[in-house]
Amino acid sequence: MSPRPSTPARAASALALLVLLATSSSAAKGGKPPGAPSPPAAPPAAATVEVPTDPPAEPWRATRPVPGPEPEFRAPDFERFVLPNGLEVLLSTRRELPLVTASLVFRSGSAADPPGKEGLAQFTASMLDEGTRSLDALTLSERLKRLATDVGTDVDLETTSLHFDALSDKLDESWEIVAEMLASPTFPQGELDRVRKLLQADVVARRARPEVIAGRVFRRALFGAGYAGRPTEGSEASLAALTRKDLVAFHAARYAPNDAVLAVVGNVDRATLEPMLVRHLGTWKKRKVRSIPAPEVTAATGVRVLLVDKPGASQSQVRVGNVGVPRTSPLYYPTLIANAAFGGMFTSRINLNLREDKGYTYGARSGFEYWPSTGMWVVSAPVKAGDTRESVAEILKEIRELAGERPLSPAERDYAASSLVRGYPSSFETQGGTAGRLATLGWWRLPDSWLEDHPAAIRSVTAEQANAAARQVIRPDHLVVVVVGDRATVEEPLRSLGHPVTVVDEEGIPVPAGPG
Repeated sequence: MSPRPSTPARAASALALLVLLATSSSAAKGGKPPGAPSPPAAPPAAATVEVPTDPPAEPWRATRPVPGPEPEFRAPDFERFVLPNGLEVLLSTRRELPLVTASLVFRSGSAADPPGKEGLAQFTASMLDEGTRSLDALTLSERLKRLATDVGTDVDLETTSLHFDALSDKLDESWEIVAEMLASPTFPQGELDRVRKLLQADVVARRARPEVIAGRVFRRALFGAGYAGRPTEGSEASLAALTRKDLVAFHAARYAPNDAVLAVVGNVDRATLEPMLVRHLGTWKKRKVRSIPAPEVTAATGVRVLLVDKPGASQSQVRVGNVGVPRTSPLYYPTLIANAAFGGMFTSRINLNLREDKGYTYGARSGFEYWPSTGMWVVSAPVKAGDTRESVAEILKEIRELAGERPLSPAERDYAASSLVRGYPSSFETQGGTAGRLATLGWWRLPDSWLEDHPAAIRSVTAEQANAAARQVIRPDHLVVVVVGDRATVEEPLRSLGHPVTVVDEEGIPVPAGPG
C-alpha cells in the first residue's frame, strides 16, 4: 500500500485544483485568458482640489493679550517664640497633610572655617547622622527609616542648616533622634574616615565641572583666599588634614541653640510643639558664639579677564561681575528690580541678546548674592567656544548700556516688578517653601510683617531708583571677567577686546608663563 500524502502536499494539490477551476470559469464567461495582457487603463479624470481660504480675521486677534490682575496674596499665619536655651522658633500650622517640615538654620557656614581647614563646616554637618551618644550610625539610620523621617543637611557661605520631614504622629520620636544629632554627635573615627573619602571624591568630581571652577575663580578674584574666596567643600588636602578633634571643636563653637533659627510648618500647633522641643532640646545649652569677621574685599578696578584652560572644551563658562551690596543695604529692593530686568528673567536683556538674538547660549542670567556685610553680582552664561569673545563683548556692552545710555525703561521696570510679585506666592505653595521663607525672616532678624510687606516693597521701587542703584553697584569700568574654556581657541580673541588677560589655574592662581 502506497503511503498517504502528507498534509502540506494535500493542501498544495487542493489549491492547484481550485486555481484551475477558477481559470476555466473565467474563460468560459469571456474573461481574460491566463497570460493575456491587460488593456491600457483609462487616464484618471482630473481631480478638483479645493484650496481652503483663511477665515476672516476676528477683531480680538489684533490685540496682544495682557496679563491678568496680580493675584491677591496673604502671608501664612505664624507665631514666634523662644525656648529657654535661646532657640528662636517660627511656627506655621497647616492641617492639610499629616506631615511636619522643620528647618533649623545656624548663623555659621563655611566662612567660619579656619584658614587651612577649608571644608570643616561641611565635614561637621555631614557627620551629624553618623553616631550620637546613644545611637550608632546604623541604628540611627534604621530608626529614621522606620519612622519615615527624612533628614538632610546643607552648608553654604553664611549658614549651616538641618532640615527634616516627619509624619505628624511620629514627630515626637523624630525630634528625640534629631535632638541627639544636634546636641551630642560623637564623630566616631571609623565613620569619619569613610565620610572623608566621600567628601574628597565629591571634590574631585566638582573639579571636573567648568561651572564650579568658574564660580570659585570669580569669588577668589573678589575676596582673595579668605571668606567667600574659599570653596565650601574644601580641597582634598584640607579634608585630609582635618581630625576628629577639629570637628568636635567646630561643633562646640558653632552649634549653639541661641545662634540658630528653627522654622516649623505643618500639622502641629504650639501647644504640642513647644513642650516637645523643651523636652528633647532642653539639655542643649546656650553658649557664646564668636562672630565671623567681615571679609576683605578686593573690588575690581578696571576690567580684567581671568582665563582657565580647559583643553578641548566645546563650550566656555563665562562669569562677569563685581562686589555687590549687603542684605541690609537700602539698595536691596532697587537692585532686585534692576537685576530682574537685566538678567533675572527669561525675557531679560542679557538672555534675549545672547540666546534669542545671537544664539550663543541656551541661557544667560545674572543675580545678586546678599550677605551680612557685603555681597556680589555676577552674570553667568555657558557659550559656544567659537563665540566666547563675542559673548563677553555683548555682556560688557549690555552692562555699559544699563549704567549709561540705555537705562531701564518704565515698561521694563513694570514687567520686572510684576514678575517678582507674581512669583512670590508660589514660594509658599509647599511646606518646605514656607519653612524656607520663615527661616529667612528669622535669620535676617526681619520684622514679622516682612512676609506680608515684601510685594509692596517691590512695587514701591521706581524706574529712577532702580537705575540709580544699577549705576552705583553695576560699574561697567570695574569688572572681573572669568572664562573657563579651551585656551587655544579663546585666548587670542579675548585679548583682542583690549583688556588685560591673565591665565590662571583652577584655584585662580596665575600660571607662570612658559619659556619664550
